[in-house]
Amino acid sequence: MQFNSKIKTTYKIPPKLAEYNKDLNAIGIDLGTSECCAFVIRRNGPEGVVLDSVTNQRNMPSYVAMNELNLPCGQNVVNRMVTKPEYSTFDAKFLMGMELEEIVIDPLWPFGVISYCEEIYITFGNKRFPPWIRNSVDISSCLLRHIKTKAEEFQGIRLEEAVITVPSSFTEKQKDATIDAATNNLKWRLVKLLPEPIAALFAYSYETEIPNESTVFLFDCGGGTTDICIAKIIGNKIDILSEKGDPLFGGKNFDRVLISYFNSVLNHKYGLNVLETNKKYRLMVKCQEIKHTLSVQTDAK
Repeated sequence: MQFNSKIKTTYKIPPKLAEYNKDLNAIGIDLGTSECCAFVIRRNGPEGVVLDSVTNQRNMPSYVAMNELNLPCGQNVVNRMVTKPEYSTFDAKFLMGMELEEIVIDPLWPFGVISYCEEIYITFGNKRFPPWIRNSVDISSCLLRHIKTKAEEFQGIRLEEAVITVPSSFTEKQKDATIDAATNNLKWRLVKLLPEPIAALFAYSYETEIPNESTVFLFDCGGGTTDICIAKIIGNKIDILSEKGDPLFGGKNFDRVLISYFNSVLNHKYGLNVLETNKKYRLMVKCQEIKHTLSVQTDAK
């Protein structure tokens, strides 16, 4: 991987608000492959919104159940995966704006993927009920609608402006799909996209003063993608010198390694292959928990 010193893009670091404006109706959203989170402005500065009513956490798994009228999202869907995976979906961000031949099919997906009218659709169903399809953009719209509802309840006002982070490796088609998901009957007045590494640098600069003329290295390994960026800080500007991303590598790749390992152990000791049953989703969740633990500790049980 080679980098050059030519400036590609320049961003302006947003200043801290001099005083709290109760009428500020904007939200920042991380629409992640694995998890979502959202922040709004409060009197004491940016504050995260509790999105998941099951865990009461700000981070919410990017899962949607498609066979219920209210289209539940988050941990509620994760918990039912073992018994009712057929109408559950995740990884929608990974599918939006992609071509069918670009998609690497994940054997853990409880859904199918097809191309229809030059867009990616997800197919659901089981042996008892006929299959039906849903646009991958609609799945992300469900997540964004849930986020908007929770944030407006938290703020007590209608939110009209949104900034949504996207991988720096996103193509124009993927960016357009993200905008479509955000404007699909959600009544935003303004939606802007921001590269995820830049959003991380904005957040860091809010908490820590970065010396002028510093050269910084940004590394963002998300749930489904990885971004690397080199930037120069000049006053309140960020000059992007070079950036590179892998749209197919992220935290879920670590999940798959752990799943494969533990399935091999179970197969060797007990002759079990959980990947052939719905118990694979229980193993998937446990491996994600182990990964999260190993991110901050040297061992996990």
